[in-house]
Amino acid sequence: MDFTTGPVTAAVVPHTYRSGCPVGPSQLTRISMNHFGFDGRMHAGHMIVRTTEVQRFRNVYTAAFTSHFPMRVMKDPSPYRTDDNSVAADNNYAFFCRQVNGNPM
Repeated sequence: MDFTTGPVTAAVVPHTYRSGCPVGPSQLTRISMNHFGFDGRMHAGHMIVRTTEVQRFRNVYTAAFTSHFPMRVMKDPSPYRTDDNSVAADNNYAFFCRQVNGNPM
């Protein structure tokens, strides 16, 4: 399994981050990794995660990769613009700053 990491800036997450989010871009890491799709073939994917959780994601996705667990899509949800659109596309992702009831952010 390929697994590489890189930094995140606000430009990388234009629709999933906004001012006031409790986790800023400097606290995020972009993980690039391959995964198996429902077609049984390997696909390139990436995910934005909190930097402190990178090793946990590596452990989980290594187990998923080893068992050929299929994932339809694995990419940053920004191109989908909304959380609902990303979910509807069956996208696997970790970071999407969203408003919480009772928080005026």
